[in-house]
Amino acid sequence: MITFTAISVVTYIRSGNPGGRFDSRLDLAIVGAALIGATIGFLWYNAFPAEVIMGDTGAMAIGGALAAMAIFTQTVFLLLFIGGIFLIEALSVIVQVISFKYYGRRVFLMAPIHHHFELLGWSEPKIILRFWIVAVACGAIGFTVYQLSIRG
Repeated sequence: MITFTAISVVTYIRSGNPGGRFDSRLDLAIVGAALIGATIGFLWYNAFPAEVIMGDTGAMAIGGALAAMAIFTQTVFLLLFIGGIFLIEALSVIVQVISFKYYGRRVFLMAPIHHHFELLGWSEPKIILRFWIVAVACGAIGFTVYQLSIRG
């Protein structure tokens, strides 16, 4: 939801031009808004304790939609900043696998990193809240990078 909000705002900004005309990117911003609503609805029923499990099918579809928005708006590099929490999760798995394969040691108690925090004794709501904070910070950083790139 947080990442879709950031990329949808960027998409909306990119859709306009000084002449007041809009291109098809506005349609992508509308799709992004719909996906924000869908993820809010999912999160409503997925509050602790979770009642609905999304699974890989839903997660891959949402990730694919996010990637498609970045590709269509030519902001793929920006997605690395906006979706920083996904990058952190993926990198934790990569680091864990490489470390164990080549050095026989684990860097984290368990990968991806949110399971590491669970094994450290953090409660699930605490981990979720901390990850939301990181996601908001990543979205803000990505949006700031975008604003600086269009002005400079």
